[in-house]
This record gives sequence, C-alpha cells and structure tokens, in this order.
Amino acid sequence: SLQSVDYEDMDKLWKKAMKVLEEEFNDMTMDIFYSFYGINGHKKLQNKELSKKYNCGPSKITYYCGRVLEFIKKNKKIRDIFSEINDLMHECLKEYDDNNNNEPHYIKIKENTEVEE
Repeated sequence: SLQSVDYEDMDKLWKKAMKVLEEEFNDMTMDIFYSFYGINGHKKLQNKELSKKYNCGPSKITYYCGRVLEFIKKNKKIRDIFSEINDLMHECLKEYDDNNNNEPHYIKIKENTEVEE
C-alpha cells in the first residue's frame, strides 16, 4: 500500500520549491516556465502559443525558461529540495515494488502529487 507515504510532505516540498522560484522570478517568467512544462496547475503550451500570449518571439520564451532552469542548476537550496522530492518518490516506488512482488507497474502522478495505482 502506498498509503504510508506522506503526501503532505511531498506537497510541502513542491510548494517550497515553487516559492524559491517565485521569489527569484517575476510572475510572467514563472507563468511562461510553468506553462511551457505544464506544471504547477498550468496547461502545457507550445512555444508558439506562449509567444502569441506574451507578444514576443519564440526565442524570448526559450530565454525565460532557460533562465529558470539555469537558476535551478546553480541554486543549492532548490537543488536540495528537488533531491528530497526525488528521495521521497524513490521511497514510494520501492514500497510499491516491495508490496507487489516487483511486478511491472505504472504509476500516474496527479497534479496534486497523489499517487494512484
């Protein structure tokens, strides 16, 4: 059973990561980043759609996303948060494997970070 994994911890970690990003970048940059990758409750949009929405060239969209990704790569605080998220997910998958005799499986991660079989 995956119920023993603390989903509240996972949710808190994601919120913490988003807070670090949102303190560093303005709303427009974050909206572009979230929409480009379809994360944090945003519908995934193509570069062309974002360019139209923000009335700029596709290279500008790539630039904004790149700035956020570069920040993630260089910022120890956010890398540590993502490392915690990764560890928690691996713990969740190991528990799932242990309880299902390592049978092949698929796990769908919902936007609210719950895991369903």
